[in-house]
Amino acid sequence: MVRILQEGINRWIPDFVMAGLKAENQTGDRKGPVREDRGLCRDGAVMHHDLHRFVLAMFIISSMSVAGCTPGITEQERDAVAPPAVEQGGYKIGVDDRVQVSVWRNPELTVIVPVRPDGMISVPLIGDVQAGGKTATELAADVKQKLALFVRDPNVTIIITELRSHEFLSRVRVTGAVRTPRSSQYRQGMTVVDAVLEAGGLNDFASPNSTKLYRTVDGKTKVYAIELGGILNSGKLETNMKLFPGDVIAVPERLF
Repeated sequence: MVRILQEGINRWIPDFVMAGLKAENQTGDRKGPVREDRGLCRDGAVMHHDLHRFVLAMFIISSMSVAGCTPGITEQERDAVAPPAVEQGGYKIGVDDRVQVSVWRNPELTVIVPVRPDGMISVPLIGDVQAGGKTATELAADVKQKLALFVRDPNVTIIITELRSHEFLSRVRVTGAVRTPRSSQYRQGMTVVDAVLEAGGLNDFASPNSTKLYRTVDGKTKVYAIELGGILNSGKLETNMKLFPGDVIAVPERLF
């Protein structure tokens, strides 16, 4: 629509300018007052109502151009690959995580233990070891150093078997007019439709095309309009965004 109006204005502006120049030349060549012809006034300019139409058309074009620049869902945002919910430099072990300590050729030293509230784990022979706040590689190096006092050249591997400490940092939540509002574990490649279907789909009172996606970016909440009705009923996938850990989808109820 904007492109069509712009093409029309671009064709009309030269005629507007030429009419003004022609009128000005006629005014300069003739002595005395200029007769008011259709489209011309006493000073040789385009009649007031034509000028008004020109200004109004330019205002419409400007307004529509500004409206078209309003931030929406870009293709990059819609198809973005959500990063895992880990801290920079690797996953940091936290309270309630469960870790497996394996020592090669020493099965009696291999254990699966929880991380206690004080961040410690208990390992045979060496006792308590600080695990909280460390990566698996860092913890393996600490255990290896301590075991070297009892075992010759120990080969230690740390496997995190349950990621409980980051559970709520890596969830996607669906609220509002769905059959089962829920907080789901984020999985790579998850989209708006996946989350809504996991929540049982829409209930009978939903207003799907008023759905909003709330996402925290650099500490600020960004809101995206999701046309959920178009996605579910017409296959219009433009707003079927891939999700990030921490996203919240809100489906409002319609007004009666």
